[in-house]
Amino acid sequence: MGGRVGTQGVFVYLVYWFPLLYFSEALPCLNGWVSYQEKCYFFSEHTDSWFGASAFCQAFNSKLAEPKTQEEVDFLSQQTVLQGNNSAYNIGVTDLFLEGDWVYAHSRTPVEVALPWTNGGPDNYKEEDCVEIAAFPPYSGQYADKSCPLPSKFICEYSRV
Repeated sequence: MGGRVGTQGVFVYLVYWFPLLYFSEALPCLNGWVSYQEKCYFFSEHTDSWFGASAFCQAFNSKLAEPKTQEEVDFLSQQTVLQGNNSAYNIGVTDLFLEGDWVYAHSRTPVEVALPWTNGGPDNYKEEDCVEIAAFPPYSGQYADKSCPLPSKFICEYSRV
């Protein structure tokens, strides 16, 4: 009888934990979104201000892209160049709250990865408080500070897990 109770205990344990293991796998991205690691990215075809782009992403249960690892920084740089449209893409990095203090807009946490800035770094020319990734020569794949109201294409992201 002791063996049978042990077997039932294992069965109950597996039934209890198996769904958690099953659902911890990443889900596929929606059509039109690009998968990378555990996130899905949307590269817009239309332009909007940084604020409008942020609202667009939120309407689709996502946010402006916030590259938090060096791999994500490199991925977004490469993908904007691969889009091949000589444009620039808003992302969710800003210093609107405190000049020179670059944070992720959604979480308001400091940017701790090295962004490949154009011309050596953000210059705050004409109140440039938002960030875009250039997809045109000679700045292809580099990040630049920009004026938030100026329209650019944009990148949304959501987590697949």
